[in-house]
Amino acid sequence: ARSVALIGAGFIGTGLIRRLLAAGQRARVIDRHACPSVFAGTVEWRTADYRDTAELARQLAGAETVVFLIRRSSLDADGLPGVVSACEANAVRRLVFVSSAAVYGWQETLPIPETATLRPLTAYAREKCLLEGWLRTRLSRSRVRPCIVRLANPYGPGQRSDVGQGIVAIALQALRSGRALPLRGTGSAIRDFIH
Repeated sequence: ARSVALIGAGFIGTGLIRRLLAAGQRARVIDRHACPSVFAGTVEWRTADYRDTAELARQLAGAETVVFLIRRSSLDADGLPGVVSACEANAVRRLVFVSSAAVYGWQETLPIPETATLRPLTAYAREKCLLEGWLRTRLSRSRVRPCIVRLANPYGPGQRSDVGQGIVAIALQALRSGRALPLRGTGSAIRDFIH
């Protein structure tokens, strides 16, 4: 079985772990939170700060692919340079960077092709663009191949409704509790969602 290391295992990461295990792959995780009981005994889980270079090296040893799922957007805060160096030192073949479809901004052509000109409208989207560009440049002469995934509005099991994002989880919680769902703007926004 191939070994995939995840850096960060929040809502998106736990969904990915389930898919990896179902496909017969080995999953390793480094996350600041303890391993959820549902993964006990099935996942190599380290509760640690991924910016700890020794811990990161241990978790990446033997991994073919690393998936970077840290949401924060600053290059220094993310520790992405250290992750890239650890990938190179451990002969990781692929580094998957989970970005955001927010980097596209407003587009005339729908659905938006991956080749669309990036038009980030928020500080978060601009930071993701900078991280993507830095990663491509940094790995342009490396054996580690970058893969950038621009997710749009993920939803699914385990998504929290109390963190101010994730309209599907928020709407379901409002329905369950009988509360009104507050709308922003005119309610005419159209979004794509990914489960």
